[in-house]
Amino acid sequence: MGGGLHPLSPHAPDDLDCKVFALDLREAVAVARVFEAWRPDAVVHTAVSNGSSDEVACLADVADHVAATAAALGARLIHLSSDAVLNGLGAPYADGSAPAPMSPYGEAKAEAERRVATRHSSATIVRTSLIFGLAPLDKHNRWMVDALLAGNEVRLYRDEIVCPIWVQNLAAAVVELAGLHAPGNLNVAGSQPLSRWDFGLRILAALGIPPGPNLRQASVADQVPARPGDRTLDVRRAAGLLRTRLLSVDEALDIQTGCM
Repeated sequence: MGGGLHPLSPHAPDDLDCKVFALDLREAVAVARVFEAWRPDAVVHTAVSNGSSDEVACLADVADHVAATAAALGARLIHLSSDAVLNGLGAPYADGSAPAPMSPYGEAKAEAERRVATRHSSATIVRTSLIFGLAPLDKHNRWMVDALLAGNEVRLYRDEIVCPIWVQNLAAAVVELAGLHAPGNLNVAGSQPLSRWDFGLRILAALGIPPGPNLRQASVADQVPARPGDRTLDVRRAAGLLRTRLLSVDEALDIQTGCM
Protein backbone atom coordinates (compact mmCIF):
# COMPACT_ATOMS: atom_id res chain seq x y z
CA MET A 1 0.00 0.00 0.00
CA GLY A 2 1.58 3.27 -1.10
CA GLY A 3 1.19 6.64 0.54
CA GLY A 4 2.72 9.93 1.51
CA LEU A 5 4.87 8.16 4.14
CA HIS A 6 5.56 4.96 2.24
CA PRO A 7 8.41 5.46 -0.25
CA LEU A 8 8.69 3.74 -3.59
CA SER A 9 12.24 2.79 -2.66
CA PRO A 10 13.95 2.29 0.71
CA HIS A 11 16.37 5.14 0.03
CA ALA A 12 15.84 8.90 0.01
CA PRO A 13 16.73 10.70 -3.24
CA ASP A 14 20.28 12.03 -3.12
CA ASP A 15 19.28 15.60 -3.98
CA LEU A 16 16.62 16.01 -1.29
CA ASP A 17 16.95 16.80 2.39
CA CYS A 18 14.38 14.36 3.67
CA LYS A 19 13.74 11.44 5.94
CA VAL A 20 12.27 8.15 4.81
CA PHE A 21 9.94 6.16 7.05
CA ALA A 22 8.89 2.58 6.36
CA LEU A 23 5.29 2.54 7.55
CA ASP A 24 2.30 0.26 7.12
CA LEU A 25 -0.53 2.74 6.72
CA ARG A 26 -3.05 0.02 7.58
CA GLU A 27 -1.90 0.19 11.21
CA ALA A 28 -3.57 3.14 12.94
CA VAL A 29 -1.26 3.01 15.96
CA ALA A 30 1.84 2.99 13.74
CA VAL A 31 0.53 5.95 11.72
CA ALA A 32 -0.10 7.94 14.93
CA ARG A 33 3.34 7.08 16.33
CA VAL A 34 5.24 8.20 13.23
CA PHE A 35 3.18 11.35 12.82
CA GLU A 36 3.77 12.27 16.47
CA ALA A 37 7.52 11.83 16.02
CA TRP A 38 7.58 13.63 12.67
CA ARG A 39 4.93 16.32 13.33
CA PRO A 40 4.47 17.37 9.69
CA ASP A 41 3.04 20.73 8.66
CA ALA A 42 1.37 19.13 5.64
CA VAL A 43 0.65 15.60 4.47
CA VAL A 44 0.05 14.45 0.91
CA HIS A 45 -1.74 11.12 1.00
CA THR A 46 -1.41 9.21 -2.27
CA ALA A 47 -2.31 5.66 -1.26
CA VAL A 48 -3.41 3.55 -4.21
CA SER A 49 -4.15 -0.11 -4.77
CA ASN A 50 -2.55 -2.71 -6.98
CA GLY A 51 -6.06 -3.96 -7.76
CA SER A 52 -6.17 -6.93 -5.42
CA SER A 53 -9.36 -7.28 -3.39
CA ASP A 54 -7.45 -7.07 -0.08
CA GLU A 55 -5.80 -3.76 -0.97
CA VAL A 56 -8.98 -2.25 -2.39
CA ALA A 57 -10.82 -3.19 0.78
CA CYS A 58 -8.39 -1.30 3.03
CA LEU A 59 -8.13 1.93 1.01
CA ALA A 60 -10.81 3.65 3.10
CA ASP A 61 -9.32 2.47 6.40
CA VAL A 62 -5.89 3.79 5.41
CA ALA A 63 -7.37 7.16 4.46
CA ASP A 64 -9.22 7.23 7.78
CA HIS A 65 -6.00 6.64 9.75
CA VAL A 66 -4.04 9.31 7.91
CA ALA A 67 -6.83 11.89 8.02
CA ALA A 68 -7.59 11.41 11.70
CA THR A 69 -3.94 11.66 12.71
CA ALA A 70 -3.25 14.68 10.50
CA ALA A 71 -6.29 16.45 11.93
CA ALA A 72 -5.22 15.73 15.50
CA LEU A 73 -1.85 17.35 14.83
CA GLY A 74 -3.29 20.31 12.92
CA ALA A 75 -1.47 19.32 9.72
CA ARG A 76 -2.69 20.26 6.27
CA LEU A 77 -3.93 17.23 4.34
CA ILE A 78 -4.03 16.76 0.59
CA HIS A 79 -5.84 13.50 -0.18
CA LEU A 80 -5.54 12.09 -3.71
CA SER A 81 -8.74 10.61 -5.07
CA SER A 82 -9.77 9.51 -8.53
CA ASP A 83 -12.33 10.00 -11.28
CA ALA A 84 -13.06 6.31 -10.68
CA VAL A 85 -15.67 7.50 -8.18
CA LEU A 86 -17.79 8.74 -11.13
CA ASN A 87 -20.07 6.81 -13.48
CA GLY A 88 -19.54 8.84 -16.65
CA LEU A 89 -23.15 9.99 -16.95
CA GLY A 90 -22.81 13.58 -15.71
CA ALA A 91 -19.83 15.11 -17.49
CA PRO A 92 -18.37 17.60 -17.19
CA TYR A 93 -18.10 16.98 -13.47
CA ALA A 94 -17.86 19.90 -11.06
CA ASP A 95 -15.75 19.82 -7.90
CA GLY A 96 -17.51 17.64 -5.36
CA SER A 97 -19.96 15.99 -7.76
CA ALA A 98 -21.74 13.17 -5.94
CA PRO A 99 -19.85 9.87 -6.25
CA ALA A 100 -21.47 7.12 -8.30
CA PRO A 101 -18.76 4.45 -8.61
CA MET A 102 -19.08 1.48 -10.94
CA SER A 103 -16.21 -0.67 -9.65
CA PRO A 104 -14.92 -1.96 -6.30
CA TYR A 105 -11.94 0.37 -6.63
CA GLY A 106 -14.23 3.32 -7.28
CA GLU A 107 -16.38 2.38 -4.29
CA ALA A 108 -13.30 2.22 -2.05
CA LYS A 109 -12.06 5.61 -3.27
CA ALA A 110 -15.51 7.14 -2.73
CA GLU A 111 -15.63 5.79 0.82
CA ALA A 112 -12.11 7.12 1.40
CA GLU A 113 -13.29 10.58 0.32
CA ARG A 114 -16.19 10.37 2.77
CA ARG A 115 -13.96 9.34 5.64
CA VAL A 116 -11.39 12.06 4.94
CA ALA A 117 -14.11 14.73 4.84
CA THR A 118 -15.49 13.44 8.14
CA ARG A 119 -12.15 13.17 9.91
CA HIS A 120 -10.41 16.31 8.60
CA SER A 121 -12.76 19.17 7.83
CA SER A 122 -10.10 21.35 6.17
CA ALA A 123 -8.56 18.61 4.00
CA THR A 124 -8.29 19.14 0.26
CA ILE A 125 -9.68 16.10 -1.58
CA VAL A 126 -8.11 16.11 -5.02
CA ARG A 127 -9.94 14.22 -7.72
CA THR A 128 -7.59 13.56 -10.58
CA SER A 129 -7.65 11.52 -13.75
CA LEU A 130 -5.27 9.29 -15.70
CA ILE A 131 -1.71 10.05 -14.55
CA PHE A 132 0.97 9.54 -17.19
CA GLY A 133 4.64 9.96 -17.96
CA LEU A 134 7.02 8.93 -20.73
CA ALA A 135 10.27 8.61 -18.80
CA PRO A 136 9.88 6.12 -17.32
CA LEU A 137 6.80 4.95 -19.18
CA ASP A 138 3.93 4.63 -16.71
CA LYS A 139 2.06 1.38 -16.11
CA HIS A 140 -1.07 2.66 -17.88
CA ASN A 141 0.85 2.78 -21.17
CA ARG A 142 3.61 0.22 -20.65
CA TRP A 143 1.18 -2.66 -21.16
CA MET A 144 -0.03 -1.15 -24.46
CA VAL A 145 3.47 -0.60 -25.79
CA ASP A 146 4.70 -4.04 -24.71
CA ALA A 147 1.67 -5.75 -26.23
CA LEU A 148 1.97 -3.97 -29.57
CA LEU A 149 5.72 -4.60 -29.80
CA ALA A 150 5.01 -8.27 -29.12
CA GLY A 151 2.50 -8.37 -31.97
CA ASN A 152 -0.55 -8.72 -29.72
CA GLU A 153 -3.92 -7.07 -30.19
CA VAL A 154 -4.68 -3.97 -28.12
CA ARG A 155 -8.15 -2.45 -27.78
CA LEU A 156 -8.63 1.13 -26.58
CA TYR A 157 -11.97 2.70 -25.76
CA ARG A 158 -13.20 5.36 -28.16
CA ASP A 159 -15.96 6.50 -25.75
CA GLU A 160 -14.16 6.48 -22.39
CA ILE A 161 -13.14 10.11 -21.91
CA VAL A 162 -10.55 11.09 -19.30
CA CYS A 163 -8.42 14.15 -18.52
CA PRO A 164 -4.86 12.77 -18.50
CA ILE A 165 -2.33 14.69 -16.43
CA TRP A 166 1.44 14.49 -16.57
CA VAL A 167 2.76 13.18 -13.26
CA GLN A 168 5.19 16.10 -12.82
CA ASN A 169 2.42 18.62 -13.48
CA LEU A 170 0.20 16.94 -10.89
CA ALA A 171 3.04 16.79 -8.36
CA ALA A 172 3.72 20.51 -8.74
CA ALA A 173 0.03 21.31 -8.25
CA VAL A 174 -0.21 19.13 -5.15
CA VAL A 175 2.91 20.65 -3.57
CA GLU A 176 1.41 24.08 -4.15
CA LEU A 177 -1.88 22.99 -2.60
CA ALA A 178 -0.02 21.88 0.53
CA GLY A 179 0.62 25.55 1.22
CA LEU A 180 -2.92 26.73 0.52
CA HIS A 181 -6.17 26.62 2.43
CA ALA A 182 -8.55 24.95 -0.01
CA PRO A 183 -10.89 22.66 1.93
CA GLY A 184 -13.23 20.24 0.21
CA ASN A 185 -13.17 18.60 -3.19
CA LEU A 186 -11.04 20.00 -5.99
CA ASN A 187 -10.65 18.65 -9.51
CA VAL A 188 -6.97 18.70 -10.51
CA ALA A 189 -6.47 17.08 -13.89
CA GLY A 190 -5.22 17.79 -17.38
CA SER A 191 -6.92 20.52 -19.38
CA GLN A 192 -7.47 18.35 -22.47
CA PRO A 193 -10.22 15.69 -22.30
CA LEU A 194 -9.37 12.77 -24.56
CA SER A 195 -10.73 9.34 -25.31
CA ARG A 196 -8.51 6.44 -24.35
CA TRP A 197 -8.12 5.84 -28.08
CA ASP A 198 -6.93 9.37 -28.88
CA PHE A 199 -4.68 9.42 -25.83
CA GLY A 200 -3.12 6.10 -26.82
CA LEU A 201 -2.38 7.38 -30.32
CA ARG A 202 -0.64 10.43 -28.87
CA ILE A 203 1.51 8.31 -26.56
CA LEU A 204 2.58 6.04 -29.41
CA ALA A 205 3.37 9.01 -31.64
CA ALA A 206 5.49 10.58 -28.89
CA LEU A 207 7.42 7.32 -28.56
CA GLY A 208 7.82 6.94 -32.33
CA ILE A 209 5.86 3.68 -32.39
CA PRO A 210 3.44 3.15 -35.31
CA PRO A 211 0.02 1.92 -34.08
CA GLY A 212 -0.26 -0.80 -36.73
CA PRO A 213 -3.24 -3.07 -37.42
CA ASN A 214 -3.22 -4.65 -33.95
CA LEU A 215 -4.45 -1.44 -32.32
CA ARG A 216 -8.23 -1.42 -32.46
CA GLN A 217 -11.10 0.58 -31.08
CA ALA A 218 -13.47 -0.71 -28.41
CA SER A 219 -16.58 0.68 -26.71
CA VAL A 220 -17.46 0.82 -23.02
CA ALA A 221 -21.00 -0.13 -24.06
CA ASP A 222 -19.76 -3.62 -24.90
CA GLN A 223 -18.07 -4.25 -21.54
CA VAL A 224 -19.36 -6.56 -18.82
CA PRO A 225 -19.28 -5.38 -16.10
CA ALA A 226 -20.03 -1.90 -17.35
CA ARG A 227 -17.37 0.81 -17.46
CA PRO A 228 -17.90 4.57 -17.07
CA GLY A 229 -17.81 6.62 -20.26
CA ASP A 230 -17.18 10.37 -20.15
CA ARG A 231 -15.43 11.36 -16.90
CA THR A 232 -14.37 14.85 -17.98
CA LEU A 233 -13.48 16.93 -14.93
CA ASP A 234 -14.17 20.66 -14.77
CA VAL A 235 -10.83 22.09 -13.59
CA ARG A 236 -11.69 25.80 -13.78
CA ARG A 237 -11.60 26.32 -10.01
CA ALA A 238 -8.18 24.68 -9.69
CA ALA A 239 -6.88 26.65 -12.68
CA GLY A 240 -7.90 29.88 -10.98
CA LEU A 241 -6.53 28.87 -7.60
CA LEU A 242 -3.11 27.55 -8.63
CA ARG A 243 -0.07 29.26 -10.07
CA THR A 244 0.84 25.85 -11.54
CA ARG A 245 -0.76 25.70 -14.98
CA LEU A 246 -2.65 22.50 -15.69
CA LEU A 247 -1.19 21.36 -18.99
CA SER A 248 -2.87 19.68 -21.91
CA VAL A 249 -1.63 16.26 -23.00
CA ASP A 250 -0.13 17.81 -26.12
CA GLU A 251 1.79 20.42 -24.09
CA ALA A 252 3.07 17.83 -21.63
CA LEU A 253 4.20 15.47 -24.38
CA ASP A 254 6.02 18.30 -26.16
CA ILE A 255 7.96 18.99 -22.95
CA GLN A 256 8.77 15.32 -22.34
CA THR A 257 9.82 14.49 -25.89
CA GLY A 258 12.03 17.58 -25.92
CA CYS A 259 13.89 16.18 -22.91
CA MET A 260 14.28 12.62 -24.17
